[in-house]
Amino acid sequence: MSPGEVSYGYTATPGVWTRLVVTHTGDVKRFVWRNSSSEWATIFQGPRDPCDYYGKCGSFGLCDANAVSTAFCGCPRGFVVSAASPSNRDASSGCRRKVALQCSNGSTTDGFVLVRGVKLPDTHNASVDVGITVKECERRCRANCSCLAYAAADIRDGGTGCVIWTDDIVDLRYVEQGQDLYLRLAKSELGTCV
Repeated sequence: MSPGEVSYGYTATPGVWTRLVVTHTGDVKRFVWRNSSSEWATIFQGPRDPCDYYGKCGSFGLCDANAVSTAFCGCPRGFVVSAASPSNRDASSGCRRKVALQCSNGSTTDGFVLVRGVKLPDTHNASVDVGITVKECERRCRANCSCLAYAAADIRDGGTGCVIWTDDIVDLRYVEQGQDLYLRLAKSELGTCV
């Protein structure tokens, strides 16, 4: 297998017929043959909810599959909907900062807002250092004007290590037992944030 390829495998139980279907939209279904009803029964289906679609809410958008309305996308504190929508509340095209960051030459008054209970964003343009503390991670992020967010790399025992994002935050969503993400904001947007 070469880099960039993904494989899937399973050990079949003798006498049990299963099939896996991947649609043109990337949806996946796993079926098992039921002799009693002579039909294929779905035993797995993904995505499981609207937030499982990659980038559902665009850059800096935050997806909530448990939202009361069908507008699953919202913006984190300090951000607003980036594109005009009829209600100005549909963040499916992403979010933008209300106030620009105040960072230059390593000097900043910026701080961080804590976004709790999330699946960490896409790490395509993130760096990871498992050998430092979360406090050191914050210090590194604060000193680097390109750093837009940080989080613990390992959440066991209070958290250790560091993940730093230096590009748009994409694929952020709430999940049960999610992690803490510290999102950089301008001082005027902080209020009582970290």
